[in-house]
Amino acid sequence: MTNNQAAPLWYLSDIAAAVNGRIQGTAVYDTNIMGISIDTRTLEKGDAFIALVGPHHDGHDHIEQAFMNGAVVVVTHKEISNPLGPIIIVNDTLQALNDLGAAARARCSATIFAITGSVGKTSTKEMLAKALSVLGQTHAAEASLNNQWGVPLSLARMPVDTVYGVFELGMNHANEIKPLSILVSPNYSLITNISSAHIENLGSLENIARAKAEIFSGMDADGCVILPQDSEQFSILLAEARTQGIQEKNIITFGYKQNSTFQLIDVILEDQKTKLIFSFKGKEYSLISGLSGKHQATNILAVIAVVAQICSDIEVVFPAFEDMQPVKGRGNRLMFVIEKNQTPLLVIDETHNASPIAMRAAFDVLSQIPTTGRRLVALGDMLELGETAIAEHVALKDYLLSSNVDHVLTCGPLMAHLAQALPFGRNTHFMNSEEMAKALHEILKPADVLMVKGSRSSKMKMIIKAIEDLALQAETKQKITEIMVQ
Repeated sequence: MTNNQAAPLWYLSDIAAAVNGRIQGTAVYDTNIMGISIDTRTLEKGDAFIALVGPHHDGHDHIEQAFMNGAVVVVTHKEISNPLGPIIIVNDTLQALNDLGAAARARCSATIFAITGSVGKTSTKEMLAKALSVLGQTHAAEASLNNQWGVPLSLARMPVDTVYGVFELGMNHANEIKPLSILVSPNYSLITNISSAHIENLGSLENIARAKAEIFSGMDADGCVILPQDSEQFSILLAEARTQGIQEKNIITFGYKQNSTFQLIDVILEDQKTKLIFSFKGKEYSLISGLSGKHQATNILAVIAVVAQICSDIEVVFPAFEDMQPVKGRGNRLMFVIEKNQTPLLVIDETHNASPIAMRAAFDVLSQIPTTGRRLVALGDMLELGETAIAEHVALKDYLLSSNVDHVLTCGPLMAHLAQALPFGRNTHFMNSEEMAKALHEILKPADVLMVKGSRSSKMKMIIKAIEDLALQAETKQKITEIMVQ
């Protein structure tokens, strides 16, 4: 992905030195590198292409395409016969990506922020990046680049003159965040929350908390951590921070509890906005956000807690929250006309992922939306919940019934247990999202509000695509009718 800075991101010789590589072919050592890419589908002219080997694809199979798409150099660990341009040969391209990320971190004097948590990482990262942009040039990881290749890639794309860098660190197992934190070497680390996401791999909420606390591994004693005071695992996070050597004065908390450094006093939910009232150092503040939901309120408060560590006037960033919109697949709202000249259908796209805590937060948002139609939810399985999976799905029943939801659409073997627990007539169950998608034309009505949510592998994006197709058909029919009238 090409960066939009005027100056080159790297020079070819700098990349070769950083990855300890050997240049082959005709190359100008001060060739401008404008971006770093690992995917020819998004590669832009002026990029360096790093040919990674994944479980399903080998980037080396796409080197010719990379050059055809405008790559000015390719990093490879395989010998290439007659390449279309210069290549840098290394022992291992994933290690080369890590080395380049480390070099980017070392050459840049930016203040670095790292974020992790069971839910809300990407949304919080986007909020923090926008708030910090008010204060100085900010670089943030794109989308959910938070794993063993996404984090070094995000670092490698960081311009040398960056003032603030924001990175998201994710994991599915223990000992995955630690190397990422060491690579990023954050000055500030934020943990949004701890929930049962990934409990199948980690066994308990306590183990999840310890795994998230690995984010402290790359910090020194002068580092600052921001922790969720309301979390039942707060004591574990606090102990892990102290073990890492974080000073007490640099342990900042946020939440509803009175002893929180940043205390959330009230959250007033409106249709598409949220008003926060919170206190800090004995003073009460309020701000308006374009994001809906109490879960977003705590994320916003966490961001404010971070900003306060580098800016004495926190209110200077408040306007940045007013026009914030949800990240795609994380609560963004879509309007579709599914019948000619009728009130549009409102769809809340929550298809990026799902966990019990995120489900409940989404139901809260849905219950606050005014409508003359029905409130519906389309739910796919929540995964990685281990032995608690069936119980966690059934436990959604009471929350759903108290959330002004008129009808529940479920799909998948785990959601089948929720369907069986719901009162007769309140639910329609499908084997999978494909079956649900085929039935939408018989279910949806104008003015309905539909929230779609499920783990990524439940393929709930198929529901959004099916509604888009219905809307396109309605629009086409309307146009044909108009032509006939004329």
